[in-house]
Amino acid sequence: MRFEPSKLCDLDDNQIEELKKIGFNNKDIKTIYQSNTRYENRYKKAVGYKDIPGTIEIKIKDNGYDYGPMMLKIYESRIKKNSFPLIIEEYHKYLALKLNYNEDGITQEEKKEIYEKDSLTIKSHIYDVYIDTKYEKEGKLNEKNKKIFEEYLKRKTEISKKAVDKEIDKSSSEAFHKIIGKDIKKYMKALILAANFEPENLSTYGAKHSVRLGLEAFLHITLRHCQGYQFGDWDGKRTTFEYNTKDLIRILKIIIEDCQKDIDIAIDKGGDFQLVKGTSYLYDGNYYSIHIDKNGNLISFHPKNK
Repeated sequence: MRFEPSKLCDLDDNQIEELKKIGFNNKDIKTIYQSNTRYENRYKKAVGYKDIPGTIEIKIKDNGYDYGPMMLKIYESRIKKNSFPLIIEEYHKYLALKLNYNEDGITQEEKKEIYEKDSLTIKSHIYDVYIDTKYEKEGKLNEKNKKIFEEYLKRKTEISKKAVDKEIDKSSSEAFHKIIGKDIKKYMKALILAANFEPENLSTYGAKHSVRLGLEAFLHITLRHCQGYQFGDWDGKRTTFEYNTKDLIRILKIIIEDCQKDIDIAIDKGGDFQLVKGTSYLYDGNYYSIHIDKNGNLISFHPKNK
């Protein structure tokens, strides 16, 4: 990690230049502390505040480094230690990365997950991710794989559009075309948002059960409770987040990390985890309701504005 130290640091000129040009191994970081942050109820004080408290922006320059082998090792470590379990999409990516970077290391059990019964044909849902990771690795594809990749992107776009349409259709008793006809630009924004979404693992290291945010839940949250994305009866009549849409996943991760032990206990007992009336989560001056099902899927998340 390379960075430019503050002038307040007790470092000589050579040390400052070394940190700027060479840096240090990020594995050497044990703890990051933040100071000079005074508590205040910013939610009540500043309506429409958009930044997550305590955020430190770190600008990263991508030099074209291939992160595939690193991600494969991270996934392998999580599987081996049985901590912070992979959600299904991460597991599929793990198998795809192994096909790309360590095909000889694929176990017999993993082969059953990857290949059809003929032991030669890669299952379609694995092949989609395999082509995706292959493109990330090589930056180009041959004509056959390029066509397969384009078909995969087309299917992904169609799936996201159907999910958007299904959620919007719930927003009013009006016909679907009338709902979107009132603001076609907002509808296009929703389609782009959905098409760019990838399922998220909201838990962190040490979790016994991971919490998964899928496309349907993401749209359930954003199209009902995010400014600029609400349709029909939801527009202006639902509680809204006081943060940018892109920050919602970060807020969810903060809350879930704090509640992880209780989430694990609930799932161990075969039940859902819910924070609703009387047990909502207080974060940055506002209360939030959250619902996670017994399989670790996030079902709903919204502010209560109290």
